Amino acid sequence: MSEKKTWTEMNLEEKKATFGNYLIYEIIKSAKEGYAPFQQKTETFDRAYNGLNGVPYHGLNSLILDIKQKEGKYQSNVWASLKDAKNLGASKEEIEAVFNDNSIPKAKVSFIKTFELQPVYKLDINGNKIPYLNQDGSQAFDKDKNPLFQYELEPNTDKNGNIKINLKTNQPYMKIKTERIDIEPTLESTFLYNIDAFQTIDKSKIKPIKVELFKKSMLWHSKDFDHSKTHIIFGDIEKNFNKTTAEQIKEYLIAQNNSKSYEPPIKLNETQKNQVDYIVDYIVEKKLEEMGIIEKKEDKYKLLENDTAELKQTKLYRIEALRDFDDVKVGDKGGYIESEENLSHTGNALHDNAHDNAKAYDSAVIGSGQQIYGDVAVKGSVEVYHDKDIRNQKDLDDYMKKTSQTNSKEAVKETKAVGKKQVAKKQSKNNVEMAI
Repeated sequence: MSEKKTWTEMNLEEKKATFGNYLIYEIIKSAKEGYAPFQQKTETFDRAYNGLNGVPYHGLNSLILDIKQKEGKYQSNVWASLKDAKNLGASKEEIEAVFNDNSIPKAKVSFIKTFELQPVYKLDINGNKIPYLNQDGSQAFDKDKNPLFQYELEPNTDKNGNIKINLKTNQPYMKIKTERIDIEPTLESTFLYNIDAFQTIDKSKIKPIKVELFKKSMLWHSKDFDHSKTHIIFGDIEKNFNKTTAEQIKEYLIAQNNSKSYEPPIKLNETQKNQVDYIVDYIVEKKLEEMGIIEKKEDKYKLLENDTAELKQTKLYRIEALRDFDDVKVGDKGGYIESEENLSHTGNALHDNAHDNAKAYDSAVIGSGQQIYGDVAVKGSVEVYHDKDIRNQKDLDDYMKKTSQTNSKEAVKETKAVGKKQVAKKQSKNNVEMAI
């Protein structure tokens, strides 16, 4: 097994995937614990921005900062790195205390880096670096025994381009001259802390938000656009959420783009809020495994490559249990599925609900409280979570109408779909998933 790469060893795509996992985990966690901003009504957006320079954040950076503002119950949506906090006057002791206090919510934001500023060395007439010498004329070295060389200097200027003058010497302040070097695009990240986490910051140094820098964030890339070297956007992680959550986040970001009020498109009652725990806990656990925070559990089942079926040019695989769980025993075989996405991942849904030659494919989902038998074929975008028998087409049509689903005529063929009567699964999956 290969060793896990460090951040600096990762390429851009690997960094985007890793940072995407962080975003997905924080978004799901905020929904589960009840502080997700996209599940709350917003009359006016208090845009997150950097307190040192007044620059607003956009897109997923803005979303994660809004989430952390809600988590920390901060009044302000002004943010700063520890270095920014130092420049805003925070004491060294407080900066160290904030850094070491894991109870203080902090947000990780990212950006695409395409260049570096490198110091310009002084060169002799032959183009060689000029050594930096000690007082005795010997070569100077840094703490790692690397030789030091002289840099080119240039006058320091203010934001208007005026040279800064030392009033005592009447000479300009000097700084090391730098040059911009283009590099292969890479993703960098940094932690930000809310201004309210610091008591020693000089509030007079906090810049107001620069509204002229507001811009609309892109949610999706066009199909023919090469986004391999671009910043991570909503479309890159959308598929990791159920359609209800994805719709909420999308509408939230659109409202923020247009500076409009936001009303969550779907709300939950208390029963539904309790039901989402079944699904949310699984998703959070899987993301923690992917991020290496917890040890990955042994898989429940496998798809049998040597036991397949084909339905309308779609290859399906029989499922077999790899370990005992609930009332399923190792070696038990279930029905046929196209992929694990066709099963709900809660309770014994990974195995116990697809029997005989039953089939689930396309974007169809079978819940753990639902069982399908015989030659039933669930397909399209149908999601089957039910509390009574579905014995004929009329029963199915009524269920689809009740849960606002389409493709009902494609959902069942020949035999029956039988639902277990479980109190925790009485609501349709459309309702169960609303807060994930």
